[in-house]
Amino acid sequence: MNISFVGFPLVETYYGSEGMFYACLSCVPMNLLMFSAGVATISGNKANGINLKQLLNIPLIATVIGIVIMMIELPLPGVVSSTIYSLAAATIPVSMIILGSSLAGIPIRTAFNDVGIYVTTFVRLIVCPVVTNLILRLFVDNEMLIGTVTILASTPVAVLMTPLCVQYGKSERLSSKSIFISTVVSMVTMPLIIWILL
Repeated sequence: MNISFVGFPLVETYYGSEGMFYACLSCVPMNLLMFSAGVATISGNKANGINLKQLLNIPLIATVIGIVIMMIELPLPGVVSSTIYSLAAATIPVSMIILGSSLAGIPIRTAFNDVGIYVTTFVRLIVCPVVTNLILRLFVDNEMLIGTVTILASTPVAVLMTPLCVQYGKSERLSSKSIFISTVVSMVTMPLIIWILL
């Protein structure tokens, strides 16, 4: 899921800093899953086990450090806290620039000619958030937590998929098409999911 560049700005806009805390917490299992089962699936080396070096990546470490700082209410110097606040405020514009530059390299003519992409996009953008929302409502009463996770579950395919496919010798073109189509379609599906389910 493209939670960093699409999910985080929406969660921050919709739920503010408390919603962002829940969103950051969700990065921990997502990163663990992506760099264990995800990499094993993409690479085809499911029998080789988990690579701890890949699991302990910078986004995961930064997320854990941020959670610890927030949980123990560690006071930060003014310079540090104002820098963090400025960087957080830049999340939405920087995310859009990165997302736009990554989509710019995808040939639009060939992006729409694969029927399988539409099935994947439907599952990614409709089935996943609806099922996630329904399951969460069985066990969770906190509407903000349900809403945050539902928004994250409705995001398009992560831009990270293309470099992973390149790294492991898989179809870069297929992943690029998935990213492009799901990102374009998500401009319609994400507001609908938010409106209907939240």
